[in-house]
Amino acid sequence: MISLRKMAIFLSLLILWEGFGIAFAQEYRSSQLEHIADFIGLPCQDNDGLFYKALQYQGYPVTVIVRNGEVTHIGYSLFTPTQRHCLSELQCDFIERMALTADIPDFYGVPISQYLYDEKVEFWEGGFSDLKVIATDTTFIVQNTLNEGKIHIVSFYSSNKQKRLLTLTYPTNYHLISGLDVTEAENTLCADMSCVCVEKTVQTEPVDSMFYPLGDSLLWYLRGDSLFLVELNSNRYYKKNDQGEFSLLYSENYPKETMANLVTGVEMEYPFVLDVKLVKYGYQKDHFQIPLRRWVAFCLQTGCKPYFGAERMENNQIHGELLMRNEELGYCHVMKMTFDPSVLGEKTGTIQARLNSYVPISNIKTLFQEND
Repeated sequence: MISLRKMAIFLSLLILWEGFGIAFAQEYRSSQLEHIADFIGLPCQDNDGLFYKALQYQGYPVTVIVRNGEVTHIGYSLFTPTQRHCLSELQCDFIERMALTADIPDFYGVPISQYLYDEKVEFWEGGFSDLKVIATDTTFIVQNTLNEGKIHIVSFYSSNKQKRLLTLTYPTNYHLISGLDVTEAENTLCADMSCVCVEKTVQTEPVDSMFYPLGDSLLWYLRGDSLFLVELNSNRYYKKNDQGEFSLLYSENYPKETMANLVTGVEMEYPFVLDVKLVKYGYQKDHFQIPLRRWVAFCLQTGCKPYFGAERMENNQIHGELLMRNEELGYCHVMKMTFDPSVLGEKTGTIQARLNSYVPISNIKTLFQEND
């Protein structure tokens, strides 16, 4: 039988253990962030929010961002909250995080100069010492441009823009910019989608001169970009009523065009569901279901442009490709879709899909030729 003294010691240890769990338990979006937190001694973050200049490391202010109880960013405070609203948040996070990790010894396992060379990150003017000076000055002006869809060029200027202080360039590489490795990016996908609010996209009202007839006067389309093939495009399809007014096409008589409208916007509020097989790194697979509109909203809200093409009709099933292309971050979500045209008449149903997520754009041509 356990003595009262031993029982008291046991309860004390249990309470102390639980206290440590409450004080120090913390979720991080990536192992990279957890490593940074351990090194700089980041206190446990109890509340969500953007904590600008929350603490200091080596005498320079540090910004921390927490969302849904998870630390999503730690880096030097190079951008004010106002500047973050005007620029891409991921780009801001990347530059701030890289500036901080450059001061952490052996963070990348190689000298920082070797890491920059390997990842094709280059300072055209200035260097990390200049970035840290910028962290103490909120008057600078920043300009971010994308060179031919491949290289980001970020320049920092003095407040009157008379003097350029620093220019940094880096490739459109999602894993580099986000700080997530391949496995982490795949594992965060479902969690990110669950946080999406499906809202109707604000569209510029098209004028009559923008429409092209498709086959007959009943069907019209707005011509979008093509990707790799003419059939894989961002076209949207419309019908025209007797009063000459255009509206988005939804018709089981035009299943390919109707599906193109469903996957390039969220205006149509039909409860279709994607049954998705996610192909993951290392020949792993996962399975999930998600409303079609939520998937489209997630992609649009993260900066992707949709391209859809129906490849063929086989056994009364339509097979198609949906590419969500993020030019700024250099990746595509590639989805092969199979659906029965009859579900359009029912205005509800399940669409089978096979998804490769966060595929570098340079790999898309090869993947597009894959056979299932």
